[in-house]
Amino acid sequence: MARPLLLVVDRDLDALARTEGELARRFGADFRVRGESDSTVALEQLRLAAERRDPVALVLADPWLPQVSGAELLRTVRTL
Repeated sequence: MARPLLLVVDRDLDALARTEGELARRFGADFRVRGESDSTVALEQLRLAAERRDPVALVLADPWLPQVSGAELLRTVRTL
């Protein structure tokens, strides 16, 4: 079974890199850590994980994402 996914979605590339790096440093041995700056790409990654039945442990989303808001992204995650 694949390690659970920790997904960070943030339009601020510096914040994304810091958060992704810190999560990978602390939890990378037990979780797959991925960062995306584009909410549509993040949703596609989550759909693929759902199709493969890969576990998703956590999604952190910037509330002000340009294509799909963080709140909308999280609402969609619940339906996958």
